[in-house]
Amino acid sequence: MDLAATRGAPAPTIKVCGVQRVDTLLLLTDLEVEYAGFVFVPGSRRYLSPASYHELLHAYAQEVRRREALTLGLGLPSPSEEGERAAEAGSVDVVAEKGSERRRLPRRVGVFVRPSLRAIEAVLTRGPLGLIQLHGVAEAREVEDVHFAFRIPVVLAVGPEDFSLVQGVRVPLHAVLVDSPGGGTGRAFSWEVLPRWRALADALETRLWVAGGLTPENVGELLRTYRPDGVDVSSGVERGGQKDPERIRAFVRAVRGAAGD
Repeated sequence: MDLAATRGAPAPTIKVCGVQRVDTLLLLTDLEVEYAGFVFVPGSRRYLSPASYHELLHAYAQEVRRREALTLGLGLPSPSEEGERAAEAGSVDVVAEKGSERRRLPRRVGVFVRPSLRAIEAVLTRGPLGLIQLHGVAEAREVEDVHFAFRIPVVLAVGPEDFSLVQGVRVPLHAVLVDSPGGGTGRAFSWEVLPRWRALADALETRLWVAGGLTPENVGELLRTYRPDGVDVSSGVERGGQKDPERIRAFVRAVRGAAGD
């Protein structure tokens, strides 16, 4: 049974988490994936240090400029100056224009587990973030502290049963991300709890995102049945512990195919 067939919701957004390489970020740009996640959690195998994040952004901006030179030489539409600045600055902005077509950079999401404000600041001094994603939060006050310190939209990642935590948050959330306990495990949770999360997200006027064991093979079922506003994937688009371009493409196709069903 499709629990949300009558919602008339827009197509779900996609977040690919654990980005560590420039070529992955460029692929997400080419595929017009809405969000790219960077893990600033020491000890994680996907950890990116603030210095490495800065280097990645710089290399990404350089590649945007190289593509501009190439497209100009071939007589193709070029990235705008606005797009170059966006590549450097990390905002959601135009990369290239062709008539009315506008391509955008993935919005960059910093992923943290119970960080100090100083830890977040250490990342922001090396490169901007469009969103801050918080895991392991024990009290609503932690979310509020981050919100007021940085004025950057927050994604709150929670386990499938953490309803009371979310209900206690008194600041706006960009999204509630329901994930398997521990996060980043590649294991799914029981999706039967999602209607309760849908109702809570609607009551809070925020987005419902889902993560945990998603793959190109199962994400269509999730979307057709429960219609979350967004999906978040990491290990499901990897081979041998690295982001795999074909798995990423397959995941994007599956999401957009399900959205059209």
